Amino acid sequence: MLSQAETHPAQAAPSPEVLPSDLDLLEGRSRLPLWALPPVQWLLIALPLIALGWLLDGPLALTRSEDNINQWFADRRQDWLDDLTVIPTRLASTEGIVIVAGLAAVFFLARRRWPSLLLMGWALTAELSIFLFTNLVTGRPRPDVVKLDSVPATSSFPSGHVAATVALYGSLALIVTLRDRRPAAAALWVWAVFATVAVAFARVYRGAHHVSDVIGGAALGVACIIAATILAHRAAEWMRDRGYLVEAQDLS
Repeated sequence: MLSQAETHPAQAAPSPEVLPSDLDLLEGRSRLPLWALPPVQWLLIALPLIALGWLLDGPLALTRSEDNINQWFADRRQDWLDDLTVIPTRLASTEGIVIVAGLAAVFFLARRRWPSLLLMGWALTAELSIFLFTNLVTGRPRPDVVKLDSVPATSSFPSGHVAATVALYGSLALIVTLRDRRPAAAALWVWAVFATVAVAFARVYRGAHHVSDVIGGAALGVACIIAATILAHRAAEWMRDRGYLVEAQDLS
């Protein structure tokens, strides 16, 4: 005759649910707290950019040689191209960026899309603050050519127009991509690339920046988008852990 233990085998006890934070501890990983991410990201972007600006105008001494590129464009200016390059310059001006970003922010606020708002907002905030600080510290002179615009008192490296264009339109394109809106995402990515190239060309053509300035500006914009994406996803995790499930699904 079978014993009670044999006829009623003991059921395995259910394993406790393992939370993502528990997995981090089990696997020996540690993450920065959410509040510490922005300042750490800021430093990780700003310090290499400052070093690059110092190299360009210091040991590499590229400023004078890059002036030759700007002079080449200045010698070949055409009236129609002078007029045409005004458009991307104004598009990437402070007014142009604020208008588009403001409209997007109103949309995100109305839809309670907090991670999207954070992604775009931190990308632009980091870009602007790092641009101003790097610009102040490096102090690179602007190209020694006749300029078609009245340039601000800021120095040449990096290009704030290009950095802001990448940060704004790149972050919006990424947000739409993460929402899996493929036709709209493709159109926005094409626009982001086109706008960046147009603004970069205009800034060099019109004598406001060297080539390396616009490249540095584009790199700054991309870095700020990456940092803002990480921050937005961490913020979404924070919201999910506190029961804001609908809002936390914004970028997933």
